[in-house]
Amino acid sequence: TAERQLRAYVLPNTAQRIISRGVARVGVDRGVSKVVVTLKNSGQTPAYDCVAFLGVGVFEIGKATALIPPQDMPISQSVLAAGEKIELGGEMRALTQEEEVGIAGAIQEIHVYGKVTYRDAFDIQRSTEFNMFCTGEWLTSGRFASSQDGTKAT
Repeated sequence: TAERQLRAYVLPNTAQRIISRGVARVGVDRGVSKVVVTLKNSGQTPAYDCVAFLGVGVFEIGKATALIPPQDMPISQSVLAAGEKIELGGEMRALTQEEEVGIAGAIQEIHVYGKVTYRDAFDIQRSTEFNMFCTGEWLTSGRFASSQDGTKAT
C-alpha cells in the first residue's frame, strides 16, 4: 500500500565501540570507552516525536534476556527526516580483565540495546527495538552485529 511505501522506518544502521585512546585493543582497554549506535530513517517521510534509549551490558553468551532501559536516563525528542541518521551514544565502563578474556574467547558478549518510538506521517505511533552484540574477534574492531533477538519494528 501507499502507506507502507511512504511511511518512516527508523532502524539501527551501525553500532561501534570506541576507546577514548583510539581503536579498541584486547589487553589495553583500561580507559573510558563509548558506544555509538546510528539510527536511520529509511522511509520516504519524516519520523516525528522520536524518543530513544540506549543501554549497554556484558552478558554470558545466550543470557542477555533482561534488556531493560537504564535508570535516570536523559531523553530527547526530535524529528528525523527521510534518509537522515542520528547517533545514540554514551560512555561504557572499562571492561575487567575477566570480561575481556571472556568476550575475546566468545564466552561473553557486549550487548548494546534500545528502543526508539516515533510517529509517522500517517499519525501512527511506531517503535523499533534493537539488540546488537560484540564478541570474539569483533572485540578488537569494536563492531557489533544484530543479535538473534535482533530488531523488532512495528
